[in-house]
Amino acid sequence: YDDIYLGKWIGHQRQSYAKGKLPASKIKRLEALGMIWDASNSNIASSFPEQAIFFYLSKIFPDAINRCTDYGCEIDIYIPSLMVGIEYDGFAWHQNKKKDIEKNKFLHDQGIQVIRVRESGCPELLIPAYCRVYEVNRSYTNLPDVLKKLIGDLSDAQNLDVDLVRDQIAITENYIN
Repeated sequence: YDDIYLGKWIGHQRQSYAKGKLPASKIKRLEALGMIWDASNSNIASSFPEQAIFFYLSKIFPDAINRCTDYGCEIDIYIPSLMVGIEYDGFAWHQNKKKDIEKNKFLHDQGIQVIRVRESGCPELLIPAYCRVYEVNRSYTNLPDVLKKLIGDLSDAQNLDVDLVRDQIAITENYIN
């Protein structure tokens, strides 16, 4: 899980940078390491938990699409055969609940069932009947259980072997490639 904590630390550095709260010396050191300050416009605007969800779902649903943009907005994970869109809501990026609510409605209006996997601490959403929510704690210790529940709710696959430690490199390589 070291990559998860590193990712969270990088997210906090990006937030501090955006708020003008990072000292110039730290900015310089991070930039020397190749820090990307605005990941939203790059190919890395994702998180390990989101990519883990995609990794395991794509084993059951080969038509799963990572970061689908076919509907005029990005859907973190889209499964066309089920018309299901899965959004991973990390604490650092999902503090504006209005945007999440609008996206729920937009996707629903497109005929897509919305599933949100939300980190604890995200603002509470009034969830309409057409949207399901799974909560992941911010240390991600319950992510394997959430993955198994999500997969079980979407398919008959009850025995998918979820092991984030074993699969960490494969999950990361799957996303980078």
